[in-house]
Amino acid sequence: MAPELPPLPPLASSLSKALADRKPYEWAPDEERLPIPEALLRLPGPVCHDEDDEDEDDQAREPESGPDASGTGVPPDLKQALAPKRKKLRANRVSVCVAKCRSSSRVVEVALKRLCWEQVSRDTPEVSVAWLEHTDSTAAVCPFQVMSKIEGVLQVCRKADLALCIQEMQERYPDEFDFVPRTWILSASRTDQVDDLEHTMSTKKGWTYICKPTAGSQGRGIRLMRTFSEMRAPLRSALSDRSGPGEFVVQRYMTKPLLVDGYKFDCRCYVVITSVVPLRAYLFEEGLARFCTTKYEKPTNKNLNNTCMHLTNYAVNKHSDSFGAHQAHDAGSKRSLSSVFRLLESRGGPAAEDLWAEVKSLAERT
Repeated sequence: MAPELPPLPPLASSLSKALADRKPYEWAPDEERLPIPEALLRLPGPVCHDEDDEDEDDQAREPESGPDASGTGVPPDLKQALAPKRKKLRANRVSVCVAKCRSSSRVVEVALKRLCWEQVSRDTPEVSVAWLEHTDSTAAVCPFQVMSKIEGVLQVCRKADLALCIQEMQERYPDEFDFVPRTWILSASRTDQVDDLEHTMSTKKGWTYICKPTAGSQGRGIRLMRTFSEMRAPLRSALSDRSGPGEFVVQRYMTKPLLVDGYKFDCRCYVVITSVVPLRAYLFEEGLARFCTTKYEKPTNKNLNNTCMHLTNYAVNKHSDSFGAHQAHDAGSKRSLSSVFRLLESRGGPAAEDLWAEVKSLAERT
C-alpha cells in the first residue's frame, strides 16, 4: 500500500480541488472589463462638501424678514445659527485610501482616475477601499471595507513557500506540473532536501544550478553554481540558528533557453485574483519581455558570473552599456510581450494565440 500523503497547505488544497473539478478559474471574456464588485457599490460613498450647494441651501433656509413667521418665538437669526448644515452624500462613489500604496502607486493613481474613484492620501478608515501591500497589517481594516490584497497570498510570493506548494502538487499531479525544473529548498526545516541536493550535485557533474534567496528581488543574491562547495554561503544562512534564518531555492538551470537574436529573455505576465473561493482571476493579455544585454552562451566556469548574460532582471541589465532603451514597444531590452509573440510566430514558431493559451493554462495551475 502506498504511504499516505501529508495534508495540503490551504492554498494548495484549494488548487487541488480546482484541478479535480477541471475548472480552476472562471476567466472573464476578452471583451469584458473588470466589473466593480457589488460589495463596493453597496458601501456608502465618502461625505463630500460642495460649497456651491451649501450656498444654495443657505438661501433656501433664509427666513422671511420680519417677526418669526413660524410662531415658535425663536428669533429668526438664532434659529438659522442653530440649524445644522447638512453635508450631501454622493451615492455609489468609491473612495480608496492610498496612504500605504508604495511600489504600485503610479498605476493605482492612473486606474483611479479612469474609474472616477476618489483618491484619499491620508491614512483614514473612512474610505470604501483600503489599499494594502504584501507585508501591511490588516488589523486596522474595518469590517465594511474592501482591501486590495487577499490574506495568505504572501505565502506564494516567497520563492521557498511557492516551491513547497508546487512540490506538493507535483506529487499528486505530476503530469500537470511537469513544467517546473527540479527544485530544492535550503532551509533548516528541510535538511532532507539539502542532503538530496548534495547527492544530486555529486552525481550530475554536468548540471548547472541557480540559487535564489526566497525574498530576494531585482536579481540580488542570485548565483549560478556547479558544485556543492559553492553553496557554503547560502547554506550558512539557511541553516543558521539565529531567528528568522534566510531560505534559498535552488533549481536546475535551463542551459538551452529560447533566444531572440541570440539574447536570453523572460516573459512577465499579469494576473489579478479577485476571489479564492470560488477561484476567479483575470489575465491581462499583454505583458513585458525583458532581455539580457549580453548574447547568451552555454554556462562555463568563465561566464557563470556574467549576470547580464544569464539574468534578465531590468535592475541588472539597465547598468549595461548595451542596454537598449527604445520608445517603440517592439525593440530594445524591454518589449511588449505581444510583439515578441508575433516575432516568434513570424519566424516559424507557434501562433501568438497558442502561446497566450499556454500562458493562461500555466496561470490556472499556479
